[in-house]
Amino acid sequence: MPKWLKNLINRIFLLSGAIVDSKWFWFFKLMLQNANVPEKYRYMFCPKEENVVFIDCWANVWLITDIARFMNMEVYAFEPNPQALRLLNKKYSEDTMVHIYPNAVSNKNWKMDFYSNETELFDQWATIVKECAEIEWWKSDKVQVDIVKLSDIIKRDILPNQKKIHLLKLDIEWAEFDVINDIIDEWLYKNIKYIVVETHERFFKDWKQKIRELKQRIQENNIKNIYLDWI
Repeated sequence: MPKWLKNLINRIFLLSGAIVDSKWFWFFKLMLQNANVPEKYRYMFCPKEENVVFIDCWANVWLITDIARFMNMEVYAFEPNPQALRLLNKKYSEDTMVHIYPNAVSNKNWKMDFYSNETELFDQWATIVKECAEIEWWKSDKVQVDIVKLSDIIKRDILPNQKKIHLLKLDIEWAEFDVINDIIDEWLYKNIKYIVVETHERFFKDWKQKIRELKQRIQENNIKNIYLDWI
């Protein structure tokens, strides 16, 4: 059976289950499937503890944020795309458990140009990497965004309130290596149960070296909660 047909049948199966069980299990499974959450990591969205935090970098079309909220996690969401940001603010305007930051994240505070396709409402390929924007020639729209140091936000806005960080998702189209190394430098990984990362090797000419060095550092520090194969 072709893979596309198998996936289609699986989605129809999940949808039929969600219709009759929209409040819980089948609907939850459909949400995970729709967001392309890898099966081996879906357990991470079922926290055993109450009052835990999910950090979503970047939130974009909020599929993952919705899953976290469905499971009653408090969300700190980062999204620099102006189009997505307007919709995020509208969607969660009355949800006090979702904190939205109009920023990209990195290992320092600065400003940078953000490239996207203004005519595309949900531009999941928007980027702060100029080279990628030039390759994808239709991304001619550019705005300047504030880049914030994620470790500072964690130390300032989350940990002082004695909140437990259950999951950190890094899908940030360029700065993953900087952020992870900073998280390790600050020993903040000890305050986070799970850290999942999409490393975006295609953005780096020296990606093999970056991956090798990061994996070596994770191993040397005996870190067991950082996963580098999110998508």
